[in-house]
Amino acid sequence: MTAVNPGRAQAPDPAPSGRRPSWPDTAVAAGGLVTAVGAAAYVSAHVLLAGMSGREAVGSPLCVTANLVMTAGLVTLVLGLPSFGARSGLPRVAVAVAVAACVFAAANAWSMGTELAGLTGLVTDAQWEAMDNPMVLLSRVPKMVLGLVGFGALAVAGWRRRAFSRGACVLLALGAVVGLLPPHQPGALVAGVALGWAALTVRR
Repeated sequence: MTAVNPGRAQAPDPAPSGRRPSWPDTAVAAGGLVTAVGAAAYVSAHVLLAGMSGREAVGSPLCVTANLVMTAGLVTLVLGLPSFGARSGLPRVAVAVAVAACVFAAANAWSMGTELAGLTGLVTDAQWEAMDNPMVLLSRVPKMVLGLVGFGALAVAGWRRRAFSRGACVLLALGAVVGLLPPHQPGALVAGVALGWAALTVRR
């Protein structure tokens, strides 16, 4: 039996090898989940505020708060995704395109939660409906195209390189497709959950 010298502190066990959680992992996990919570809150407004017109619903505290929460989550993703992608070995171009999609989605959410919400008190329901024209759809095209390419590429790269959970890859691919819908909330909901899941299951 080997004696232990009480006057000498024992060396700590060696740290396990592999990747440890870092601020990019935490930022992507938090940003994705916050984005998903905000998007889910907005989607729930279709049920909770069913008695309101579209104009009234957009200006309601629930929808305003939901869009601002989504904005905060998406901005967090924009800040965390580049470092997260680099540490995970994901293609830089795919990460950059996904970040650009988050930027445009954040701009849409911020605009709806501030400018459009303020406009709801200045127009009638008829005038509000008349504002839904091709120019509004055109402003949503960048996040639709960039989301399809960026999130789709991340899903494929994550699957091939086993960078994170296969389930997160599938959900991320689904988010890329759902993001083709003009409203930003459905795509933000699915992609937010997928990115949060990816960050929580990233290969250590």
